[in-house]
Amino acid sequence: LEAEIPGLPYGFNLIHSPNEPEHEAATVSLYLQRGIRTVSASAYLDLTLPVVRYRVAGIHQDEQGETVVPNRILAKVSRAEVAGRFLSPPPQRFLDELVELGEITQSQARLAMSIPMADDITAEADSGGHTDNRPLVLLLPELLSLRDELSAQHAYARPPRVGAAGGIATPASAAAAFSMGAAYVVTGSVNQACVESGSSDAVRKMLAEAGPADITMAPAADMFEMGVSVQVLSRGTLFPVRARRLYELYRAVDGLEALDDEDRKFLEKTLFRASLEEAWSSCVAFWAERDPTQIERAEADPKHKMALLFRAYLGQSSRWANQGVADRKLDYQVWCGPAMGAFNRWAAGSPLQSWEARTVVAVAHNILCGAAALSRVAALRAQGVAVPPEAGQYPPRDGAHLLSALSQPDQDASKRLSDSVDGDREPGAVTSVGSSPSPDAVGSTAEPIAIVGMDCMFPKAEDLSAYWRNLRLGTDAIEPVPESYWSLDDYHDPDPSSPDRTYAQRGGFLSPYAFDPTEFGIPPAVLEATDTSQLLGLVVAKRALMDAGYSPDAQWDRSRTSVVLGVTGTQELVVSLGAR
Repeated sequence: LEAEIPGLPYGFNLIHSPNEPEHEAATVSLYLQRGIRTVSASAYLDLTLPVVRYRVAGIHQDEQGETVVPNRILAKVSRAEVAGRFLSPPPQRFLDELVELGEITQSQARLAMSIPMADDITAEADSGGHTDNRPLVLLLPELLSLRDELSAQHAYARPPRVGAAGGIATPASAAAAFSMGAAYVVTGSVNQACVESGSSDAVRKMLAEAGPADITMAPAADMFEMGVSVQVLSRGTLFPVRARRLYELYRAVDGLEALDDEDRKFLEKTLFRASLEEAWSSCVAFWAERDPTQIERAEADPKHKMALLFRAYLGQSSRWANQGVADRKLDYQVWCGPAMGAFNRWAAGSPLQSWEARTVVAVAHNILCGAAALSRVAALRAQGVAVPPEAGQYPPRDGAHLLSALSQPDQDASKRLSDSVDGDREPGAVTSVGSSPSPDAVGSTAEPIAIVGMDCMFPKAEDLSAYWRNLRLGTDAIEPVPESYWSLDDYHDPDPSSPDRTYAQRGGFLSPYAFDPTEFGIPPAVLEATDTSQLLGLVVAKRALMDAGYSPDAQWDRSRTSVVLGVTGTQELVVSLGAR
């Protein structure tokens, strides 16, 4: 990854292993050794020493006295009590233990008390795999409220963000999550049906044919003895039925020797396709390499021996699915939530109906572009505009249409919307800024529609997208004075009272822009007498019109169009013309 995507972000999973704490600890040691800076903490029932060790390793203060936390955690949670632990500082008992082990210093332990355990909390609702099947509309607001409460209590410099996962499969579900306050959304089930997933073609085909009700709960391999379940695909596989029977046997008998003939035949003929003795030998070979203490415990505890053997089937069922083992199709374990069926219904009849055409990028762009479109429709309706039902539909598009929608305003969509609410105009006319819709088209709520575009130039933000990105990331746009503006040697004086000098050495500065006067019909000879802000205002105004859907080739009523231009600071020619 470091070689193929230099400079781009990536991360790895860190799953809670209650039955194998040494495995979790070894994974954290490996991540710290290799400099892995981002992990997704999954399936945690409580905090553990390894996950706290990962979070606080390398914590320090920079030259400005700000706390720097090198390792980032995104915690996936479905219960408020677990979320509360990740939204709180690391537990003191773990910090004391890490100090005693020499992993951190006392000063690092004190710094750790000022940070939350996680940078981001993902509200995991009704999802594939480990899940509490909780509705997102209940879980997300609860975690947002908890985040606000704990952030205020601990006075965090940056409160953790809260995202949404589970059930995110269509534009409507993504738009709903964002409208409830989610900082981001995460997809899972729908990604498994994409061509890049680590599963097999056979599984991708099964997933592409699933409906919203073709899922069920089955025992989890990693938490089998605890009775924890995972949500899996039920269509086309008998795994859920067979896995539940294993757990019933585990609860009913004390060991393999206590099984009756019928149950033993089921295990040997149907599940393991080998004698129990042969199956146990394979199990011993696995644990001899992974964790020999499990074998020692199994020899002393028949119940544990049975659990290890049953877990072997549960673990192999996922491997058979990923490898596409044909004669094991009825045993495929495929983690899947109802989102998969919702996505399939949305994609029916579209370019994404076939799994062969599904890529992760195409799926993500379709969901997010659709969510943006639906959010705009919702905003119009909230203003009292009677938007026709078809405007709220966003079927999946192919790659070419997506690139077009992402690179420029969707003029076709604007045209459809304007045609539907402005019926008294001739077909194909685009409603311009400030035009009034037909009363017949919108009933009694005859509100005028304004199509608004935006653009800007700010320090370290050459356009609107860069500006939003800087706000989102908290980018500091104040920097030392560039040599291309003026020389500090000529104009700087630390004494504020010094005449004709400035005591400031830093500021916000626009990057150079290659202005073409002929693009706007301006003779180059008059540029010297034209203020720079006026020239850049032309550039920004043009881009704002394009953002609203009005390209240079489009036709619209310019008499009903206006540009509101905001310029900060004194314009340059005012100074030179008015100076002594």
